[in-house]
Amino acid sequence: MPESIIADPDTDDHVEERISSCLNINSPRSFFLYAGAGSGKTRSLVNAVRYILDNHSRELMLRGQSIAVITYTNAAADEVARRLDYNRLVSVSTIHSFAWALIRPFQDDIRNQLGIRLAKFVQDLEAKSSRPGTKAEATRLYNLEKTKKRIDLLDSIVQFTYSPTGTSRGSDSLDHAEVIALTASMLETYPRLSRILTTRYPFLFVDESQDTNSDLLNSFLTVQKQSQGAFCLGLFGDTMQRVYNDGKQNLEGSLGDEWDKPAKRMNHRSAHRIVRLANSIRSQVDAHAQLARPDRPIGSVRLFLMPTSMDTVTAETHVLESMARVTKDDSWISSMGGLVDSASGVKKLILEHHMAASRLGFGEFFNALGELDSNRTSVLEGTHPEVNRFTRDIIPLIEAARSDDDYALVAILRAQSPLLSPDSVREVSDREHALSQYLAGIRSTISDLLALWEDDQDPKLLAVASLIQDAGLFVLPDAVVRALAFLEASDGDAEDDSQPWVRILKCSYSQAVSYARYVGGQTEYATQQGVKGLEFPRVMAIISDDEARGFLFSYEKLFGAKSSTDADRRNEAQGKETSLDRTRRLFYVTCTRAISSLAVVAFTSDPVAVATYVSGQDWFAEDEVEVLDPASI
Repeated sequence: MPESIIADPDTDDHVEERISSCLNINSPRSFFLYAGAGSGKTRSLVNAVRYILDNHSRELMLRGQSIAVITYTNAAADEVARRLDYNRLVSVSTIHSFAWALIRPFQDDIRNQLGIRLAKFVQDLEAKSSRPGTKAEATRLYNLEKTKKRIDLLDSIVQFTYSPTGTSRGSDSLDHAEVIALTASMLETYPRLSRILTTRYPFLFVDESQDTNSDLLNSFLTVQKQSQGAFCLGLFGDTMQRVYNDGKQNLEGSLGDEWDKPAKRMNHRSAHRIVRLANSIRSQVDAHAQLARPDRPIGSVRLFLMPTSMDTVTAETHVLESMARVTKDDSWISSMGGLVDSASGVKKLILEHHMAASRLGFGEFFNALGELDSNRTSVLEGTHPEVNRFTRDIIPLIEAARSDDDYALVAILRAQSPLLSPDSVREVSDREHALSQYLAGIRSTISDLLALWEDDQDPKLLAVASLIQDAGLFVLPDAVVRALAFLEASDGDAEDDSQPWVRILKCSYSQAVSYARYVGGQTEYATQQGVKGLEFPRVMAIISDDEARGFLFSYEKLFGAKSSTDADRRNEAQGKETSLDRTRRLFYVTCTRAISSLAVVAFTSDPVAVATYVSGQDWFAEDEVEVLDPASI
């Protein structure tokens, strides 16, 4: 197996100078920085902004302009803003927040474009009917009725709203996807909006540009083409790290000759062995091989292969213990079965959220959440407003009470409970001796809540929500109140497919807690797609097509256990993307999250065939592959 190429850590310093040459406010040039895993992409972005501030702050202030930076997550936005000392000449936001801030003043244009979008959705729904009586047909009819009602209400809406946290739920609210789609169409349709964009922001930097919604990115590219010499669009990313389907394919190839295209080659993150593996994975895609730092350790990678029928807990426990022996690093086993500290534990990367749900014990709750009539993304990201009443208010309150944290308990009640709102307290205080009795009643309600856990009970959410509703401790969402009334009328036994909260409330409280910890990033599990841009000392990549139950990715094909289909071959011949292409990129992203050591755990239909295939791909050496026999563990 070839050795990794080692180079001076400062080998990419010239890239910063090259980008700076594009940042003259009077004659800016657009650029795409090709920056692979661990190459310091964010550092280059911050340095570019600092260069502009150092050289053009006065011009920006006189013109009433600023620099726009679009990041992929709120956490990334916060980090960039912090590194720039929260400079008021720099607007750092997520793509959704940026898009909404741009179009929000144009309410009539939003109404017109949304009307066109909804009418097209109705047309599509009416064109494809399913068999009567099926769930698919019921869903189609429901969506058709809901969309028509929304069209009828359009003219009555005075002000459209959007909440990045997903808390807007009225008929006037827009969801994430709609804000992006509306911004893209309005930039293409209304020239004045593109002029506002370039006048307000002569520099627009887009991080993770390869995963930015392709329609919106295309509209930015249109604006750039129309405003050359007056507007700089700076794209930062790596096409090999595109993991979302709505990202733009062939981004680098779609940029004209007027673009500068510098590239960073140094991987500052990973050990030599991980860099070599990453280079081998992407060698079939492009020539962007990375260099390893001389001060990084050799590192360790291992591939563990086992049949799909093998018990996941047994297999993954064996892997943790084996990695601890191979790496002589007890941190591989120190956090088994508990929460993870990214600085000291093992991060386990899965393909789908339900794989974490089954391992962490909230599968029933997660499946029930999947029935909620809303953007599924809000459930996966933990931003669903109805669910948030439990995850952000009720669960923290109960956990504070159970741990005798009176300070946190009172803080939650004051912030969220109508019982301790200023008006309620003021009203009670006006009556003699009433306040002490009132507060005693609240304490009694908390005691009743805690009693649900006596004798190590794990109460149903139904019991928790019923007590809270009766006491008025929190204002529960209407859907939850309706489900409570239905269950009370049926003695808690009946089902109702039209009310997903009926199923949710029948789940145990502990499942809701596990879900809240997972979406809050407090467990050892995360999806392979969701950790793009992050890094961990120890990574376990868990691969199982059977568990993932998807069709967009196929590790069985990537690892040689299954052959490409006729559709794959047709798509490849036509230059279209295949599941093999998507999976290879995802595998690259997954492996390059590791700093020091990496364990790839593959549940496969043919472990022996995979072992033979990967050795021929120069991914893993023979002594780095272990085929597990369930009978021997």
